[in-house]
Amino acid sequence: MHFPPHEWRLLELGAGIGPGVVRRLEEAGVHSLQALREQGVDRIIERICCASGQPSWANRRAALLRVLMLDGTGSKAPVAQAESASPEHTRLRPRSLAR
Repeated sequence: MHFPPHEWRLLELGAGIGPGVVRRLEEAGVHSLQALREQGVDRIIERICCASGQPSWANRRAALLRVLMLDGTGSKAPVAQAESASPEHTRLRPRSLAR
């Protein structure tokens, strides 16, 4: 099975997601955005990292979460997955607080 064409295009619009990423998702048994949402981005990434031996695949996490947020179904990525991708976690501390 493969992603439906409209979901494939939506995935490829995401920065950091190309045909190779979509194929890897399909090889991992993910064939739709709904399946990605249900199985959980973190769980899928962990499975792909272990199977491929490439821990750098985890760099796709934010891009996949963005696609799930924008897929047009009105569904949102699970809060537990989306929290660590929030801007507050990536802000730098002011120098006065960094000491």
